[in-house]
Amino acid sequence: MLTLQELRKKRNLTAKELEERAGVGTLFVSHLETGITDVDNVRLGSAHKVAVVLGISLDEFYASAKATEPNHKVGNPLMIKGQKQAWRQRKND
Repeated sequence: MLTLQELRKKRNLTAKELEERAGVGTLFVSHLETGITDVDNVRLGSAHKVAVVLGISLDEFYASAKATEPNHKVGNPLMIKGQKQAWRQRKND
């Protein structure tokens, strides 16, 4: 099963182009592709819009989105190792 990112790239689209063509919010596709947004929390309408642009069914959309391996740690999707300490240092400067 291809991931959403692989399907998007196969159609020579950037994440921004897919978002614009589908009429979904900024970073919607990027967050799905990286696993920041859980596909189970995606509204059916948004999923349908992206699926239409990619030329896939809703079943394929959800299967592809679930095939994505999250690239972040569980608990805080935006936390990168060492990020918290760097933020504290900047705040104290």
